[in-house]
Amino acid sequence: MSNAQRINAPERITDAMRRIQEAADRLQLEAQALQFGARAALDVPDGWQWDGSGWAEPSAEEVEVAS
Repeated sequence: MSNAQRINAPERITDAMRRIQEAADRLQLEAQALQFGARAALDVPDGWQWDGSGWAEPSAEEVEVAS
């Protein structure tokens, strides 16, 4: 059996970390919704990947692996 030790963070730290995580989760959901809407509006084909500035067609190797 292990004798693991623990140092609890002060409540102000855990509260701040919780708020940051909640904000990050909201931003992630907003980004996904934005990308979904843009993908639908632009009629992006299935399988194309977002590369930071648009959608890129998968390479031949990626298509073979997926098959």
